[in-house]
Amino acid sequence: MRSFSLLFITLFVGQFLSVLSVSEYELYDVTNGNQASFLPPGNDKFASVVLPTPVHFFTQQYDEIFINTNGILTFRSEYPFFANSPFPIEYPAIAPFYSNVDTTVANETTKIAYYVTQDPQVLYRATDVIRNGFTNTIDFEARSLLVATWQSVGHFDRKADSLNTYQVALICGDRETYVEFLYPEGGLNWIKGDVGESGLPDVRAQAGFVSEEGEVFTLKGSGLENVKYLTELTNYGVPGIFLYRVGPLGYDQKVQEPDRYLGNPESTHLTCQDRGKHRCHSIANCEDTRAGFCCSCKDGYYGNGYSCIKSDAPIRVSGLITGTLGDRSVNSQLQSYVVTSDGRTYTAISPLEPEVGSRLQILEVIGSSIAWLFAKPVGNVQNGYQLTGGSLNHTAVLRFEGSEEECRVVQRFTGLNMWDQLAVNIELNCNLPELPYGARLRFGDYVEEFTRVSDTELRSSDWQRRIAIQDYDRDLVFSITQMVTFEKCPYAEKSSGGAEESLTQKISKVSSSYEPREQAIRISMLSKAGIDKTSNPCTDGSAICGENALCVPSQEEDVGENYVCQCKNGFAPDRVVAGVEHCVDIDECQGVNICDHNAECYNELGGYSCMCRQGFSGNGYECLPEGVTQPPFPMVSEYPETGPESRSQPCDTQSACSPSAICVSGLCLCINGY
Repeated sequence: MRSFSLLFITLFVGQFLSVLSVSEYELYDVTNGNQASFLPPGNDKFASVVLPTPVHFFTQQYDEIFINTNGILTFRSEYPFFANSPFPIEYPAIAPFYSNVDTTVANETTKIAYYVTQDPQVLYRATDVIRNGFTNTIDFEARSLLVATWQSVGHFDRKADSLNTYQVALICGDRETYVEFLYPEGGLNWIKGDVGESGLPDVRAQAGFVSEEGEVFTLKGSGLENVKYLTELTNYGVPGIFLYRVGPLGYDQKVQEPDRYLGNPESTHLTCQDRGKHRCHSIANCEDTRAGFCCSCKDGYYGNGYSCIKSDAPIRVSGLITGTLGDRSVNSQLQSYVVTSDGRTYTAISPLEPEVGSRLQILEVIGSSIAWLFAKPVGNVQNGYQLTGGSLNHTAVLRFEGSEEECRVVQRFTGLNMWDQLAVNIELNCNLPELPYGARLRFGDYVEEFTRVSDTELRSSDWQRRIAIQDYDRDLVFSITQMVTFEKCPYAEKSSGGAEESLTQKISKVSSSYEPREQAIRISMLSKAGIDKTSNPCTDGSAICGENALCVPSQEEDVGENYVCQCKNGFAPDRVVAGVEHCVDIDECQGVNICDHNAECYNELGGYSCMCRQGFSGNGYECLPEGVTQPPFPMVSEYPETGPESRSQPCDTQSACSPSAICVSGLCLCINGY
């Protein structure tokens, strides 16, 4: 009869609790009737507690636990200092909200309280929670509880501008242990501390469990921006409450979640209201579609909506490179710095022995895949990061002309890590041509085109590349095939025009070299998305000219990378700022001009005008005393010839000037180049 009552309660209560969040008043008593103990203020405090009922945790059993300032309980040892790294840590741990807590600057409500209780009413509440959440627990009886509460706690470094409140309860029975995490509504207002001495940003708050063997179980959103939504999520039916069976577990068992869920199962047609926003990035908008919902980054950010980065903010890429080069193994690290404002990438790979590094410098494709992600968009086009959000697989196969040598490069980008760096793992399976000792390579600019094979797959096939070996009369010629696969929102509405069938990018200023002293390869390049072979910097908007300067494309390069900036007529070079020449107005009145000697010269922006002085009349270029009879002023010929000095001619309208001149302030001025 009792099991029937529990089932009825589960079904009945679920209709109401699934839409209500736990409030701060519904936490376990924070101070246990003023019988609780408290950690002293600070950012690295701890206390140990001996447990009356041993804790079963994964495969182990413990009778002592440590409460630490930074939102974590540990076994075996205290863990007072914040480790700025993802789980696991070196000790078994229970983490309701592991983060860089600092209570040095506290208000009257700030406290980290803890206590052990065997109060019958508290035990009854905990027993009821377990029986409502798990089947086959009708015989479970809670024997003791450890309750720890972080109330109104600030973050490093001595900050109390935002405060967090959360609670953990260890529910111990004779043979089983459960953990309840409670995040009251409005309780999570910060997810990481300020930058510390390392210079790296803090990892975001982590919530979950770490076993003695280093096994990790984390809550949804742990270590991500969306960890702040734990107050609205649940695995129990009440937003803000999470329940877990943590022991005893077998070596092949994982932490167990409730199999009785008090809420309604998730709808197959999710909307933004149905917590769709929790799946979007914290700086993205959730947008309902006919089939579900999708995410898009807010203004000032870009990405695919599930991952967004700030526009024009630099970003780092880091990862490992493993594999083989012939009969040699490769095990190196990659670090890349990307200047997203102009699509410039700088990549370093180390350590590499000379025999390996000197040949791997051929693989500028490792750098160009990063460049594809962060290419500077020209016009209304997307770069790789906007398309993929930084989660993709990129495969490149190089086949060298005149030999059977081939190289396969597989790059798996897994999105932003906890330090907001794009993570990548690269595998090599290569046979590459031998190069002369100390050889330097010269890479030309090129345009590559990716064709859309499907909504989630792009291919660039059999493009031929040529690399010159400097100081040697020899080129390396190879073909390269590339494949990019990624995920996209499955509910996106298809536009009437369809997606772009091809995506192009231009790679220029390529450098890839091996530095023996550093045992490192350094790769750099500039990339722009949306540029094809017919584009030039002056038409695609990628040219950077200063004030009062015009862009003139150069015809020297077959893909039109080079251009020059020339001052407009009436302007002259003045200063160079960040490599860009700026032009200022010429004061023609202080130099050569064609005003009559009886006229005043008036300087204007980009030109000048002439006006006869008082007592004289005329057009400013010819002035005669008033009252003096004169023949009519000569008309300017349709296209007046200019002498060797290309002096300006008077004009009333543009039609009076040559097609190679413009009428400015009454003067025909030759345009640049004439």
